[in-house]
Amino acid sequence: MQPRISYAGHRAHTELALLDIMRGDPERAHERLEAQLERALQLGLVMVLPIVVIALARSELALGRLAQARDRLEGLRRCSCFPAGSCCS
Repeated sequence: MQPRISYAGHRAHTELALLDIMRGDPERAHERLEAQLERALQLGLVMVLPIVVIALARSELALGRLAQARDRLEGLRRCSCFPAGSCCS
């Protein structure tokens, strides 16, 4: 069982993943972020989802997966979890 991670913990994991991208290891970042997204969804941590999804899209861009990154960001833009314009405009 994974330990519970707070918003600050998710933010820290996201920053570490972004550092992985900058250091030239986007695959490691992508793996880290996929696991983080899964945990956030399981725990219902809606507020961290935009941060994680945007970071995942950045890792996909770094991996050359342009269509996947676009689709991921489009999904966030259409997300009904947030009021219109609060996270996507």
